[in-house]
Amino acid sequence: MVTRVNNYPNDYFYYEKFDNTKDLPKEYILSKFSGLDGLMSAFLIFKKDQTVEIIPVADDFSKIGGKPSLKLNNEIENIDFIHWRDSTSNSLDSIIELSDVIKSEITRNKAGHSKVKYDRSLLED
Repeated sequence: MVTRVNNYPNDYFYYEKFDNTKDLPKEYILSKFSGLDGLMSAFLIFKKDQTVEIIPVADDFSKIGGKPSLKLNNEIENIDFIHWRDSTSNSLDSIIELSDVIKSEITRNKAGHSKVKYDRSLLED
């Protein structure tokens, strides 16, 4: 499970579920959204070994702390990323595409048949 805390222009990703009104762990992945002319895009992959990997597409991502269960893969070469993305196009069971526009993100992932579940509060209008 991953907790995502939106604090424009930054998003914070924590491994496990946390109440974001309390002190959050000091280990997380930070996405710095550039705002007006930029966007945030990445893939969140839930792996069988209970780790979660983030592959950034657009934005400035950095790992804060050393929690091994939450991985940042920002070293994937473009051609390797294209092959990886093509190989997942029909099997998005444990993958979601992240976006700075959460409603759009949810719609895209539903259309892609991702089986990753969102917190119900994000699904309400």
